[in-house]
Amino acid sequence: MAYIDSLYEYLDFYEKNNYLQGNLLVLDKGKPIIQRSYGDASIEYGIRNSVETKFMIGSLTKAFTSMIVFILHEQKQLDINESIQTYLTDFPDSSEISIYHCLTCTTGFPDFTSMKGFWEKEMRLTRTLDEMMDWIKNQEQLFEAGTQHAYSSSDYLILTKIIELTTGLSYEKALLKYVLEPLDMKDTGCLNEQKIVHDLADSYGYWGSEIKTVKTNLSFPLGAYGMYSTLPDLQIWNQAIQENRLLSEESAVKMFEPFQSTYACGWDIDNLMGQLCRQHMGIIDGFFSSIRQFPEKDFTVIFLSNQAVLPVTTITKQIAEIRFGKKYTAPTEERIVLSEKLQGELVGKYISENNGSSFEIISESNRLYVQMPKRYDVLYKFELILLESASGFTFLRTDKIDETMRITKDALIYKDVDGVLSQFRKS
Repeated sequence: MAYIDSLYEYLDFYEKNNYLQGNLLVLDKGKPIIQRSYGDASIEYGIRNSVETKFMIGSLTKAFTSMIVFILHEQKQLDINESIQTYLTDFPDSSEISIYHCLTCTTGFPDFTSMKGFWEKEMRLTRTLDEMMDWIKNQEQLFEAGTQHAYSSSDYLILTKIIELTTGLSYEKALLKYVLEPLDMKDTGCLNEQKIVHDLADSYGYWGSEIKTVKTNLSFPLGAYGMYSTLPDLQIWNQAIQENRLLSEESAVKMFEPFQSTYACGWDIDNLMGQLCRQHMGIIDGFFSSIRQFPEKDFTVIFLSNQAVLPVTTITKQIAEIRFGKKYTAPTEERIVLSEKLQGELVGKYISENNGSSFEIISESNRLYVQMPKRYDVLYKFELILLESASGFTFLRTDKIDETMRITKDALIYKDVDGVLSQFRKS
């Protein structure tokens, strides 16, 4: 495997710079090529992440929900082409909205996570699934069902309710019966606000160092984003999907068929370096997860992290690119002293000439930091370290994520984790 040396160099550089936290699995032809744990499951108690560590997997849950629905479809307990009104009789004007529309996020129902004040307040409140159904059914559709795609966890709460009504089981018990027990996935399940899960990692944000993240009430996410799992269990899950162990090939083809976008049924279908890719990410409470399957090459990357700021999807993408021929060479650089003069010159607010985005550089205790919004406009604070490259130019590198700033006479040239360059000037 010619790419292994390049992959090791990439991971070693990222580990050296503290850019990795969580559990990483790289599978080639069904065999683990890389299985590594990074950082702490609990900083407070000094517990390291290990292969046994459980992580919340966020919206990777949607693939499990989709699988249950297709199993019930094959068993003729429901029909994915049926109207949801067959089950949710009090949903107004829903006769033209099908289960398949929910699977593909094409119902037009707005995502409940976009409700006003959700992340500031609503996510912390206890809600029942029925209460969430009441909220969804009273929302105006954004578009006619089946005509457009708009990613919506509301659709997967509807599927959760339909699964419960069809089977007579709670979502968690249905998950056990139709997926987890048949596959012997013993370290996977649903969380709620009271359940104790042994070996579950805590999760963190970042403000110059790790900080605790605000937690979501887990009384209702269920089939939308309510699950936890481990790398070994997700390896089982991955192989079961590859081998059609739970579904017929005909149903699997339908499940992975995009509709009105790149989104299929609980999976996003893409192409990376000429390779078909089935993927999904999950973000919840400081946990960030990503799975990328390349079925034609029997290659999979899974990364489960308990650090919100890590660019997990970028890391799994870069690993896949290395697998498919992109050479990685770690930069050679040396840390140099950041003078008080240069610190003083750099402190200030900066605005992008391209899109108006901004960040601020501050000095604290003779250290330089950048404060900037990242995913979902959450503000993060990273230390800036002055380095000199092998070719002799100086630049600033952030801690925790692989981003750099090159200092020029008139501006800062910012390179983000995806390699995108932006020019910022002092405001």
